[in-house]
Amino acid sequence: MTITRSLHTSRRAGRAATAAVGLLVAALLGLAEPAATTATLATATANPAPSPAAPGLTSDTPRKRDPRDDDERDSGKKDTKGERERGRTDESGTGESDDALAAVGQLLSKSGACSGTVISRQLVLTAAHCIFIPQRSVDNSLDLRGLKPGPVAKEYTFVPGRTGTKAPHGQWQVAEARVSPAWPKTGSASDDFAILRIAPKVTEDGETIHIQDVVGSRSVDVTAGKQAALTAVGYPAEGQFDGTTQQSCTDRRGIRLQDGIHSMRCDLNGGASGGPWFNKNGRIVSVTSSVNAGEDRNEITGPQLDDTLKKLIAAVNADDRNE
Repeated sequence: MTITRSLHTSRRAGRAATAAVGLLVAALLGLAEPAATTATLATATANPAPSPAAPGLTSDTPRKRDPRDDDERDSGKKDTKGERERGRTDESGTGESDDALAAVGQLLSKSGACSGTVISRQLVLTAAHCIFIPQRSVDNSLDLRGLKPGPVAKEYTFVPGRTGTKAPHGQWQVAEARVSPAWPKTGSASDDFAILRIAPKVTEDGETIHIQDVVGSRSVDVTAGKQAALTAVGYPAEGQFDGTTQQSCTDRRGIRLQDGIHSMRCDLNGGASGGPWFNKNGRIVSVTSSVNAGEDRNEITGPQLDDTLKKLIAAVNADDRNE
């Protein structure tokens, strides 16, 4: 089985360089080669065509959740000492079971896979490099060498709570994808976030349902500073990971915040890009952007979310109202 890395890690001056960690595993997921893209370059906004069902996935019919099962109150798996505290990975859960967090899912395109989280009725938060590749990283916080600048794909499918070959909450078409305004110019990890608008579904009874109706949503904190503990969740696909199982890691010792970029020790890797970072209150404060491959353990980085994200959310919601 061949795993194709679209974004890679290299070493410079005797240390591990930073590399963005999404957009890979096309062969692993049984996806075709990337197609030519036609998204608008001027605004770095992709308006994908209808997305086909991902191959190899068995989808259940989406059903509205019971509000009593809303996982908003859960921040991930119950905290335990040992491997999780040192940034090692575990299969993630809701805090009471080993089930995948329903609101966290996998973003699939013909170019590969990333991760993302439902944050409102129809919106998913992910990483900008999963949508658009800039010309360069002005602060060298990301390694973009060898990547073709421009939109990544024409169409995307979001699979919330993917578990192995099962899509327990269905597969959802992405109607719009918009990156942070500064991302195309800076290519900085501090700007590496994007918002997806998920198209609603119509049931056999003619009822329109939105993705939040089915899997709930997670809150975002745009005022958070440095954190005492962070839990990252996503679908890594390299090394010991197969890209089909939701994984998480928690760090309490190696957390840093500098120049608008969070960092934490964590073994998540390619495919986890765009996955959420939860603080101890269960709110999202960042998404996975890049990985530094260390000799003992990896360090991942992500943007410090701020009011720019709120404005981006408002812009995507405005697009929906104007259609």
